[in-house]
Amino acid sequence: MSYCTKCGNEISGDGLFCKACGAKQDISTTAKNSEIYATPAANEQTIEKLPDVTPVTFSSVSATAPQMSPKKNPNMPVTVLSVFLAVAVIAAGFLGYKYIDDSNTINTQQETISGLNADKSSLQSDLSAAQSTIQDVNGQLSSTQSRLATAEEDLAAIQAKYPLRNFESLNKLQLWASSHKQTDYNYADDQYATALAIQQAAMEDGYLVSACIC
Repeated sequence: MSYCTKCGNEISGDGLFCKACGAKQDISTTAKNSEIYATPAANEQTIEKLPDVTPVTFSSVSATAPQMSPKKNPNMPVTVLSVFLAVAVIAAGFLGYKYIDDSNTINTQQETISGLNADKSSLQSDLSAAQSTIQDVNGQLSSTQSRLATAEEDLAAIQAKYPLRNFESLNKLQLWASSHKQTDYNYADDQYATALAIQQAAMEDGYLVSACIC
């Protein structure tokens, strides 16, 4: 198919002149024009076939869209009841397990408390016996401390007098003898007993006195 290079109309057959405008056609140019005009013609046919598209906005769609009412599920009460029963069974099982566990714990603690109370009674008995022993020991200690104090006093008195010493002078001996006179007896036993008594008196004063029996 050829087209006129001047007016663009179709040239039928192999004529060299355009029937519409009468212009002379070049064979090579006519061939090229046929290729050039082929594509626009095809594009025009494609464009003509496209349907008219009306632009649609979201507002119009939302306005014209029908509102769907929620579909009611006839099995909903049964499902809710089943869920409630399942939760109740689980809760009952948990509470039962908790009750058994708490009961075992309470029993164990009660046994422990009973053992501790028995130990407490035994310890209180031991404490009472220990307190009684402490009282006895304190009594013995007080008696011992009293005897010790007496012994220390006696020791101090003995250390003040002993070792026995002689009179420093004859005059002190005469003074002491004048206050410790020996009674004259006719029997030797009486004289000896009196001499021992005088020696004892001299030792208590820290002096050494000899006894002489005639």
